[in-house]
Amino acid sequence: MVSRPASPLSIHAYCAATLLVRRLGFSMKRFIEINDDTDTSDTRVGAIAEQFAAEPFNVHAVLDDGDALIVEVTEFGIVITSAGFVVADQRLPDETVEADVCGQSTVLNRRCFVSREIAVPAVVRFLHDLDTPADMGWVPVAMLNEWKQVGFAGPPLQDSAIIELWRSGRRVDAVREYRRAHGLGLKEAMEALQSLAEGSGRTSRCT
Repeated sequence: MVSRPASPLSIHAYCAATLLVRRLGFSMKRFIEINDDTDTSDTRVGAIAEQFAAEPFNVHAVLDDGDALIVEVTEFGIVITSAGFVVADQRLPDETVEADVCGQSTVLNRRCFVSREIAVPAVVRFLHDLDTPADMGWVPVAMLNEWKQVGFAGPPLQDSAIIELWRSGRRVDAVREYRRAHGLGLKEAMEALQSLAEGSGRTSRCT
């Protein structure tokens, strides 16, 4: 990610880099909301990174392409996921545990609950560079298919099964499965599920 420089002398270099990236067809993603606040200036993002490094806390940051950075501090460790990637500690036991994630009871692989030592550099790097380097623990969600992982393994669920997850209160699982099945961003998946749940609810009441 190319950050806008403070020095007037480097504005030309910034504009040139921006133009080159666009001509090459790359997308310069940026945050549009962090923890329900639309102030996503470099100053605020830097402040959040410093605060997180001092004491990890929950972070829900939405990107302009519909993806999001989700960081949840739980009793087992810190869960970090974004854009098809998750931070994992492969030294931990290959087993599933149930924890409260995003206000919902969710079953995840134990390796997805990382320590502060792993979480801080991974989150700070993402906040500054929107990067998911493997040497900081980021792995593709698809890799979790090789582990004991409820919700990621196997073929995508049918919409009817996903709606049942949504209605039963497992909304985090429902959104994740809907994104996996349809390749949508976080915002689009949530809106689609809300619409589907409301539509099927009206249908069931009419029958």
